[in-house]
Amino acid sequence: MRKFKQRIEKDIQEYPRIQTFLTTVHDAFSKTINPHRPVPVYEDIGAAYFLIPKAATRSINYVFLKKTTGFEPDEIGREKQRYEQPFREAMNLDIFKFSFVRNPFSRLVSCYKDKIHRRSSVTKKYFGLLRDVSFKTFVRRINRIPVRYMERHFKPQHALLSCKGELQPEYIGRIEVLEEDFQQVQDECDVTFPPRLNSTKKEKDWRAYYDRETARITYEIYEKDCDEWYHDAYEEILTFIDNQ
Repeated sequence: MRKFKQRIEKDIQEYPRIQTFLTTVHDAFSKTINPHRPVPVYEDIGAAYFLIPKAATRSINYVFLKKTTGFEPDEIGREKQRYEQPFREAMNLDIFKFSFVRNPFSRLVSCYKDKIHRRSSVTKKYFGLLRDVSFKTFVRRINRIPVRYMERHFKPQHALLSCKGELQPEYIGRIEVLEEDFQQVQDECDVTFPPRLNSTKKEKDWRAYYDRETARITYEIYEKDCDEWYHDAYEEILTFIDNQ
């Protein structure tokens, strides 16, 4: 922990423009740069779920909690905490380790809508941004933050799933093709297909939040995510923008 604090002090000196922002992000410390960030481990099923915020986490935890306890989980976020283990312990377990990722452009819009527009108290705690700030301002602001200090809801997925640059889950699916990709999890763990939770009323196309500037910045932040799982995502969003 002392080493991390020294790193923060050094980075604050190197990034004076974001001193205030780093202070607000400090509350997310334990779940972002801390190597002990939690991973739900369902040992009775033989699986560790390296979750990605804003990527169907409640739905996936739901089926594992139901399988483990035999009951319908009421408070998924609270109940899964009983099964959490530190990241570095979970990655060394001899069990099925998996995760699901999401298109980084879509995920960032989801984060913006959830944390900025809908939860002003959480907004102040996590982002230091006022409610109803524009998407462009939001993207510009998070682009100033070193990856290791990014809050987990918008931290690159590659960083969340890696230790020393190496991806830890043995299987990583995509939520855009969940019906197809979840089949391997079902085969390994004998769980049901996840129900749709946290669904919201139909809103405008998430792609409409972007212009060429915000698309470029987003790609620069999440380049590793795109290279690993979403090779065409940047070109697709540019095509959408040009056709508007």
